[in-house]
Amino acid sequence: MPDTACPLTEEALSAALRRNLLLAVVLGAAAAIIWYAGEVLLYAFAGLLLAVVLQAWTQWFSEKTHMRPRLSYWCVLLAVVGATATICWLIAPRVQAEGGELIAQLPTGLARLRESIDKTPAGASLVHLIQAHAADSAHRLRLFSVGSTAVDALGGVVVAIVVGLYGAAEPSLYRSGILRVFPRAKRERAAEYLDSLAYTLRWWMFGQMVPMAVLGVATMVGLWLMGIPLAFTLGLLTGMMVFVPYVGSLIAAIPTALIALLQGPTKMVWVLLLYVCIHVAEGYALTPLVQRRAVRLPPVVTVFAQLLMWTVAGILGAMLATPLAAAALTIVSTTLQDEKAR
Repeated sequence: MPDTACPLTEEALSAALRRNLLLAVVLGAAAAIIWYAGEVLLYAFAGLLLAVVLQAWTQWFSEKTHMRPRLSYWCVLLAVVGATATICWLIAPRVQAEGGELIAQLPTGLARLRESIDKTPAGASLVHLIQAHAADSAHRLRLFSVGSTAVDALGGVVVAIVVGLYGAAEPSLYRSGILRVFPRAKRERAAEYLDSLAYTLRWWMFGQMVPMAVLGVATMVGLWLMGIPLAFTLGLLTGMMVFVPYVGSLIAAIPTALIALLQGPTKMVWVLLLYVCIHVAEGYALTPLVQRRAVRLPPVVTVFAQLLMWTVAGILGAMLATPLAAAALTIVSTTLQDEKAR
């Protein structure tokens, strides 16, 4: 049979070549920006999370009070700033005092733990293995940690706050600016992607804020009832670290267990049991309830994303790994739905 396919004209080949070259340049530029300015992008993403939360509160307040969105935004912002300042004023002196005491007691707790471990052959081998890899771990920590200096961290926080405040003040302006990047035929679908991402990030943030508050208070009360010193600061640390799923809870349990060990091995066992019970209740009851509207990542995906982002971007990367993975999963699931619909 004769070949009925129309051969590509020279103009079509030239246009395809230009598109491919443009795509390669864009991808190369994006890769260069991520490589050289990845830290700034992560802080900007943290600001995006702040903007999503502020915008959700603004929308809720506007619906309840029937105020204009701009006026509602300023009311919400003033309320958040006032509440934050009041909380800091109330707890800052106690956290400062107990934090200094916690830092002073941790070396003693570590020494007590090492003495207990060294008494067994397996424990002595474990200590030797940890010491052998300590130098390499310290080198990796220095190499990959984001915001290694106070100035870098402060600058990153300023970037996140500025992005969050401006993003929440005029979300439609930035949304329309992003949509203009796409061709007119693709803008409607791109808008659906943006809405899905905003929905996922909003409910992920709220799904983390509730367990943070509940676990922080529950840990404080439990440690106080057990007579563990520094219960307030340790509970506050636990609540903050819950923002990083799985890994954060483990990190928060370490100083608490060391402080409890100074009161005796039995106290440490009871504290570890308390952490296990609280986090099992959070994982199987509280979090599924509050995150039923959000994308729930499998534990393996969450831990893998945290390890990957820790290797790439250090502490900040590990903190933002889960919402980044949730956003990526949303994009993938939305794309797959499009393919099925076709």
